[in-house]
Amino acid sequence: MFELYCLPDDLAYSVAVLLTIFHEDTAHKLAIAPDNGPAILHHADGTLSRVDEDGWLASGA
Repeated sequence: MFELYCLPDDLAYSVAVLLTIFHEDTAHKLAIAPDNGPAILHHADGTLSRVDEDGWLASGA
């Protein structure tokens, strides 16, 4: 399961739960990601694009 972190009092409990799950998932994804692979942007429609060193979409992506 997940453990809630200290969050501001004015944050709704459901939002706090979602943020906690998101942050745990992010740590897991970073842990299994290759260190030397290309940066990839995963779009909402499911497509993938390469990102260059400056953070812009690479040409021909």
